[in-house]
Formats: sequence, C-alpha cells, structure tokens
Amino acid sequence: MPISDLAKWHEQGLARKHGYHASIERCCGGPPGMPKTDAEYRARSPLFVLDQAKGLPIDINAGIHDGHKGSVPISHSLNAFNVLARANGKPEQALADKQIES
Repeated sequence: MPISDLAKWHEQGLARKHGYHASIERCCGGPPGMPKTDAEYRARSPLFVLDQAKGLPIDINAGIHDGHKGSVPISHSLNAFNVLARANGKPEQALADKQIES
C-alpha cells in the first residue's frame, strides 16, 4: 500500500495514533501547516507528480487487509488511481471523493 500524500498520511496517523508522525516531521522539518514544511511534504508525495506518468502502464495493488490493518489507508491508492484516470483523459473512471475513505 503506497503512501501517496505525506501530509494527509501525517494527519491520518495522528488520528489513528500509529506513531509515525514524529519521523515524518523530522524528515520534513516539522508538521504540515507552514509554507516551508508544506512544500517539503508536497515534494516528497508522489500524488502531486503522478500525472506525469500519463500513458505508462501502472499497477496499483492493495491487499485484503490494507486500509483496515496497518498504517496506510486505502485512500492513498484510490487517490493515486484518480490522478492517473484524469491524466489519461478518463475522468469518468475516477472515484467520487465520497467513495474514498480516509
């Protein structure tokens, strides 16, 4: 299960209390919410450059327990799928935001 948006994962980690937020903050110079750290979180998050993979074969996988056990919600894979669907001119195949769990 890939992490696609590091700032979102930080937020989700605080809510789920998985404890990874301190490591993320050390890597990114602090918590999200300040221009300098927000830029760092964004630069380290594939979601914001994934549209550059337009036309490439991409295989996004999730296991039966991903998003329910462990630390990465399945929304990271689903949001990555949506970016690729839109980048490849198939926005109708993107999942609605209300379908994606945090």
